[in-house]
Amino acid sequence: MGLRVGTNTGALTALRSLRQNSAVEVKTLERLSTGFKINRGSDNPAGLIVFQQLRGDLFALDQAISNTQTAQNLVNVADQALVTISDRLIDLRGNVMAALNTGFGGPQAQSAIRDSINQSLNAIDRIGATTRFGNQNILNGNLGFQITNASNDLEAINVQGGGFNGSVPTAVQINVSAAAMRAEAGGQIAAVQSGDATVNITGNIGTEQLSFSAGATLADVTTAINSVTEYVGVEATAAGVIQSVGFGSSQSVKIEEVSGDLGGIDPGIEKGSDIVATVDGQIAGGRGSTIEISSRQIQANIRVAEGAVGNFTFTVAGGGATFQLGPVAGGADDVT
Repeated sequence: MGLRVGTNTGALTALRSLRQNSAVEVKTLERLSTGFKINRGSDNPAGLIVFQQLRGDLFALDQAISNTQTAQNLVNVADQALVTISDRLIDLRGNVMAALNTGFGGPQAQSAIRDSINQSLNAIDRIGATTRFGNQNILNGNLGFQITNASNDLEAINVQGGGFNGSVPTAVQINVSAAAMRAEAGGQIAAVQSGDATVNITGNIGTEQLSFSAGATLADVTTAINSVTEYVGVEATAAGVIQSVGFGSSQSVKIEEVSGDLGGIDPGIEKGSDIVATVDGQIAGGRGSTIEISSRQIQANIRVAEGAVGNFTFTVAGGGATFQLGPVAGGADDVT
């Protein structure tokens, strides 16, 4: 008996079509369930590479947005606490002014005012000590930058931020090429005034008119000028120099002769000058004797001693808090 092989072409064709449809159905269901058009390399090899890169960027952006919201929440908590402290300070100022009014109310009223002042001070201390975000105190100084190895001529250093690594001390280099100067009237007061004189002396606070008699000595003139210093902002030195109390371009001295002549002094107006400096090689702004720098590396205000020029240093040894606001670690959007 011969061997026969039976075939069913129609059935085989149907099976092949069924398998193809099943494969398409599996891929379609996979795309529906994942939401992705590309799920494996066979879908689109080049597209998968681009997709994975974009997917990583997307996750980083989502986390950066979350970090930004967290940072904003922290700042909001600190801001509300500072608003409360500001309100307490306003109340405190009012109570201090009331306490100076000793002619009203008697001892009981003064005692009540003192109690109110103490309550305001205690409230401010309590807010500073207890304001927290999560488990972190944010107003008690724990987040402040730790400054060490500061040169003696750096009188005050206030660092607000910068590109610091909290675990690695960072040295900051300062070069002061020109110190801040007071405003100074031209000339020096004469040892003895040759004639009567009336002058207006103007500083950045106000103006006062002074009169001097013939024969007035240097000491007489300096004493008269220094008696109005708190109203004018101008003082006279023992050597006879008339100068502003403060330093910088905001300070001025104006001498106007109403009658006669103030011996030794040139009438006119003179202004001071601000400090000129660089911080880590970058040109910094100056206001009086205070250096103001705001760069990627550091944001700070640094007050320099009177007349000091040259090179100075300090070290940021730690502190601060880093907010990762950008999608790239260590990128330009990070804030410390």
